[in-house]
Formats: sequence, C-alpha cells, structure tokens
Amino acid sequence: MKLYTAQYKYCGDDRLDITVKGKDSISIGCLFAPTWKMVMGSKEGKISSDEYK
Repeated sequence: MKLYTAQYKYCGDDRLDITVKGKDSISIGCLFAPTWKMVMGSKEGKISSDEYK
C-alpha cells in the first residue's frame, strides 16, 4: 500500500481525513488523528513539536 500526503482541501475519492475534526464517513481516519489534548497542547506551547510528532 502506498500513502501520499495532500493539502487538507483535497477531495479525491482516495482521501482519508486524519484531522482531529475529521468528518469523513470512513472512521479509520480517526486512528491516525491527534487527540484534542495533543492539538491544544501544541497550540498552547505545552508540548514540543517533537512530542506532538
């Protein structure tokens, strides 16, 4: 299987939304999405970029 990155506005049939706000009907994307705690920690400077990765 090959995976590619794309801009978040990409709407192709092979798109898998892995954002914390993801609303795609394919629920597997949530397995790759960050948690709200991770997102907010990064935005608030409470966790480093390395920790987020």
